Formats: sequence, structure tokens, C-alpha cells
Amino acid sequence: PSPRTAWRSRARAPPAALNHGDGGHPPRCVLTFDLYGRGDSDTPPLSTYPHNDKLFVSQLAELLFALSGETPAAAQPIDLVGFSMGGAVAAAFAPHYPSHIHRLALLAPAGLPIAPPRPLAVRLFVLPVVGELAMGLVGRRLLRDHV
Repeated sequence: PSPRTAWRSRARAPPAALNHGDGGHPPRCVLTFDLYGRGDSDTPPLSTYPHNDKLFVSQLAELLFALSGETPAAAQPIDLVGFSMGGAVAAAFAPHYPSHIHRLALLAPAGLPIAPPRPLAVRLFVLPVVGELAMGLVGRRLLRDHV
């Protein structure tokens, strides 16, 4: 059996405000859970369960399928929101289970690649005054030649 996952769906807990657009959306059940090794979830032994993205993706999949009461093939698509490390887990989950994701939101996801440093010329173009002067000198030519 898999390690135990602590989860909760509490109507009396402090709310998280999930604001919809003007079209409205049906009510949602909000599920929160602790990743393995955090909060009240078990810490699986490293010898049996390497602590990597595969562990947390399988934890999420097992939890969702167990709570839905459906087989993975029949489970309904969900709106998945991941924050910090949960964002990295959600991003790793999505390509493995694309048919189970209706919408995916990543809020400050941890561990995802960041943009490489910009070259000096690009950094100069965004500086006040310097950027305006540089754009005036070579900007039109760059735009004409590359756009």
C-alpha cells in the first residue's frame, strides 16, 4: 500500500476566495492535502520511495482517483491549482494526465526553469534615458530589419 496522505475538504475552515468571471461557474469542492513528508501526511522511506516528482505526481493521482470513486480512465477532469512546490507537482502531473486536467493554474511555482539572463544590449534598452537614446539611435533600424 501507498503511504498515507492527509487531506481535508472543510466547509468551516477559513475560506480561500476563488473569484469567477462574469460568466459564472458552478460551485466547486475545494480539496487541500499535504504532500508526503509535509504536514500530517506520512514521510515515505527513501529506500522504498525516492522523494522526487514521480512520488508526488503518483500521490496526487492516487488521491484524486480514490476520492472520485472512479477508475483513472473514467475520472472527470479537474481544475488543478498549484502553489510553490505544489505548482511544480501540478506542472509535472499535467503531462502525465492531460485528459484529467480541465484547467491548470500555477501560482509562484517552485523549481521551474527561470528565464536566462538577458544580454547586456537588451538590459541597456530597458534603462530609463539610456534605453530611449539607444532606441532613437538604432531602434528604428532594428525594428525595420527584424520585425
